[in-house]
Amino acid sequence: MNRIKFHELYDVQIAQRADINLIRLFYGTNWAPGHILVNDINFLLFEHLEDERFNFVIAKDNNDGAIVGAIGFTDYGSLNGLRHITSTMLTVSPKCKTPLLGIHMISELKNLTKASSYCGVTTNPITLAPYVKRYLHHYSGSFDHLYVVNSNLNQYKVIGGDVCVRNLKYKEPLVTLSEIYHYDSILGLKCIGNKQKNLPYKGLAYLNRRYFSHPIFKYRFFKVLNHIDGGEAFIVAKVEAVSETSIFRIIDFIGSLDMINDISYALYDLVRFEGHEYADLFCTNASSFIKEDNCFYNKAETNCVVPHYFYPYYKENIQVLYETDCPNLVFFKGDGDGDRPNYR
Repeated sequence: MNRIKFHELYDVQIAQRADINLIRLFYGTNWAPGHILVNDINFLLFEHLEDERFNFVIAKDNNDGAIVGAIGFTDYGSLNGLRHITSTMLTVSPKCKTPLLGIHMISELKNLTKASSYCGVTTNPITLAPYVKRYLHHYSGSFDHLYVVNSNLNQYKVIGGDVCVRNLKYKEPLVTLSEIYHYDSILGLKCIGNKQKNLPYKGLAYLNRRYFSHPIFKYRFFKVLNHIDGGEAFIVAKVEAVSETSIFRIIDFIGSLDMINDISYALYDLVRFEGHEYADLFCTNASSFIKEDNCFYNKAETNCVVPHYFYPYYKENIQVLYETDCPNLVFFKGDGDGDRPNYR
């Protein structure tokens, strides 16, 4: 279906505050009645309401005004014409007879938001991945899951299988992780407020709202300093508690990706000092910046079970797909809805 024909059938628009209850009813009927965005109005507003704009693109049938498709989105902010948009919860009513309506919705989302780059995470490998590749020429791939284990422990409760543990001799660290506790502390960082190579631009308002002001998750924040060249980076992390132990997870990263090799050694020290079972890094395109001189293991190259889901806890290896129109960009667990609660 061409774009003109599509708009003859459907009114496609960015939702407004007045559409909130219609959208909740649509997702409650067509997604999952118990989902947090259906049941918790306050969290729904936190996630998607920006002034009068409600961050969903909806398609209404021109005959009866009923919503037949919806897709949520997150706007990272703009800088010199750069605007990254991520999508979430693409849903089409089973009553809709228009083929590929979901693909049209993604295209309209990018047009309406004037996105210069786009990604969707937790991409369905059957109902979406083949079609965004064929019709939108997007790249679809899998996230990489890297981990570094606490070598001081005698047994492991969360990580399983053939656990790979590095026993490293101490060496003078090339980077220092300094924990920060307030949003104001990031304002002076050189890596913040600028476009970083192979990373989507993330504005200050987005970082404040997404991480520092999150109403459910309590994130931790670190400034990274390179002692050699003075380079700086910013890390968002989260500690997951399960089975009377804890996991240290990298949720987001802003800075030079090359620093992550040295950061792996700092994580090795941190998990031993704080007593976490392991630290992990869930990201895309790891081979583009992870070199041989690091202390991560790649889950895909070992027989280790490294859980990804903790709400509820699921002790299995899983594959998480993403799709994007900028395959050179690197995404992390915090991108899109990759670290959003689904139930509360």
